[in-house]
Amino acid sequence: EWHVLPLNVDVSVLFYRRDLYMKYLQRERPPTSIAESVVLGRQIADAMKLENKTIYAWGVPDTSTTSEVMQTMVSFIYGYGSSFVGSGGTCTFTDTIFKNAFEVYLDRIDFP
Repeated sequence: EWHVLPLNVDVSVLFYRRDLYMKYLQRERPPTSIAESVVLGRQIADAMKLENKTIYAWGVPDTSTTSEVMQTMVSFIYGYGSSFVGSGGTCTFTDTIFKNAFEVYLDRIDFP
């Protein structure tokens, strides 16, 4: 008879910009697959280029430590009183609290 307890549960999430989906695609609902998110992301990027705007993507490499990296970073973001998505689905990456939390997180990483 075996009794087990999971030591790590991966709860990866994909955030999307609802405001950009509404503005450039006239839709609110999120993509339902990675493939769909790539297609829709390219459509948004193409539409933004017509307005001389650029959109940047940010991600974490897919390694065995991805969940640990994200968990640590998320702890800093929420621990400093920020979040990834604000009221009404707006992105918080440009707010001061988020920036400060991210700076503290980056200061603790030893880049080669």
